[in-house]
Amino acid sequence: MPLRALALVLIGALIHALWNIAAKKSGGDVRFAFFSSLIMFLAWSPLCIWLGWKIVPTWGWKEWTAMSISGLVHWLYFMCFAHGLS
Repeated sequence: MPLRALALVLIGALIHALWNIAAKKSGGDVRFAFFSSLIMFLAWSPLCIWLGWKIVPTWGWKEWTAMSISGLVHWLYFMCFAHGLS
């Protein structure tokens, strides 16, 4: 495995573990899910706008349906996660 790939896997695991520790310490309620989602939205929005500036206006109903389903699945994940911690 290339060293760069291994580093990315380890960094991803570290970030995931830190997020789970923060969720556990906060009680993992709906407020934690909301604020962590808000922080992720603010952090990733500039990159998403930059990468999607030309392509997103060309999306049709299939792409928007996939995005909506993805959002719903993430929301369900956060709600299940919060319920499991409380």
